[in-house]
Amino acid sequence: VQHPTGAPPSPHPVVTRNPKRDLGDRPAVARAPGHDALYRARDTAAADALVSGLTVSRSAAGAKPRRLGRRGALPLAMSTTPPGHEAISCPTDDQTLGEKVAPYLEMARVENIPAAYMFVMGGAAIATRSASVFLDPQVSLVAWCTVLITVTSMVVNDYFDYRLGTDTVEGAKDNVLARKCLTLEQAKAFVSRLYSVLLLSICLVPSTPVRFLLMAGSITTFLYTQHLKPVTFLKNAACGFICCLAPAVGGMIALHPAPAFVAAKPVMGITMALLFGIMHREILMDITDEVADRNSGVKTIPVRWGPMAAAKTALALVTVMSAVSVTGAVGPIMAAGWNFGEAGPRALVRLACGVLGSGLMWKGCFDVVRKGASVEACDVAVESGKATFLLVLLGFF
Repeated sequence: VQHPTGAPPSPHPVVTRNPKRDLGDRPAVARAPGHDALYRARDTAAADALVSGLTVSRSAAGAKPRRLGRRGALPLAMSTTPPGHEAISCPTDDQTLGEKVAPYLEMARVENIPAAYMFVMGGAAIATRSASVFLDPQVSLVAWCTVLITVTSMVVNDYFDYRLGTDTVEGAKDNVLARKCLTLEQAKAFVSRLYSVLLLSICLVPSTPVRFLLMAGSITTFLYTQHLKPVTFLKNAACGFICCLAPAVGGMIALHPAPAFVAAKPVMGITMALLFGIMHREILMDITDEVADRNSGVKTIPVRWGPMAAAKTALALVTVMSAVSVTGAVGPIMAAGWNFGEAGPRALVRLACGVLGSGLMWKGCFDVVRKGASVEACDVAVESGKATFLLVLLGFF
């Protein structure tokens, strides 16, 4: 330890090192317990926890030991964790398998899997008018691809929302990344494996038009959060497109190898109804998320033109959906020359479901407009729409 000539001893020891000397000849530097663990810390929060109790001995300078403050923490540039993602609680080895898998299942929104599967099977059943499609391996393969598209869309949306700062601990309790249950690295590895399985499964689909639609849906889910979501109205159209793919590809693969335009014709009605119905629902949800979207810079319709403009846009979309639904339900009766006896009870059930379901959805959206596009009215319309939308879909069976 050397001190400048004529200067009082510095309270901070200065160790001079000769770079030409062998590493083993360097003077030993006293290290406090926990020093090595400090520099193995993965994030700033963990380093601060170690620093708070770290004491460095200065016996060489004849001074009493002192405690390191925040200046002793790892520099931000040395941290392997991005800003704002510190102190992430990851699954540990002492957890059970169920506890380790739970965050991944929650991120995948597995409760949406039955609906995605049934939309594909419903499209196939409408196209063939047969329940044997449930045993068709080609239809099952397309249903599997659709389920993967649904799951990957949820995971990649949560990943980018948290990475871009849209979802925070206070504002996104349903995001496992915001709750520090998983790291970004774990989520990235998870979604990468999901996309790998999805792309491999799409390659096994025998129909080229169906493969094209499935690939388009996969690309849309990947581009959605970063590139499509910030564009006004395009985010709503992207959600509708992904959802309406299910009955379309189901009907097309069920009638394979028929030409694409022939195979798509029986499921065109339910596909269009699903497209406009989902877009209307997404816009209503944008009204409830207006504050969060405004703070995160997402230019939704209510953010750019106000909640009333969004509510009227949703009303126009649900009106188109109602027209498609009623037309599809009336079709068999018109083909029978408006002879209800000849059309049969099935046609009457379809008509009742189509008219009742679309009418209730239209009334719910109209109430949103009548009440000034209030958040409470939007919540009621969205929740009640889950059951009434099912009636709309039953109008095509």
